[in-house]
Amino acid sequence: MPLNRLNVRETNYPPTEDALPMVTKLQYSDRFDKAMRYIFGKTMICRNLEVASVLARTTGLDCVTLDGDQVSSKGIKSFIFFVWVNE
Repeated sequence: MPLNRLNVRETNYPPTEDALPMVTKLQYSDRFDKAMRYIFGKTMICRNLEVASVLARTTGLDCVTLDGDQVSSKGIKSFIFFVWVNE
C-alpha cells in the first residue's frame, strides 16, 4: 500500500512504567513513520506476562513480553521457545 494512502489514527497508550509502545523503540527514517505506526502502533512491550495480560484485556492493545511471549487483545497467547545447541 502506498504510504500516502495509509490512514493511521493516534493511539492512546496507558500510563505505566511496566510497558512501553513498541514503535518508540524502533529506529527508522521519518518518511516511514506512517507505515511503522500502522504495523507496530498497537503493540506494547511489557515487563512480564501478567502485565501483558492485564494491558491486553483492558486497553485492546497487543502485547509482547521481554521473554517473547505474545498476548493478543483477542485473548490468544503464544509462547516462543529458543533451543540453544552447543557444539
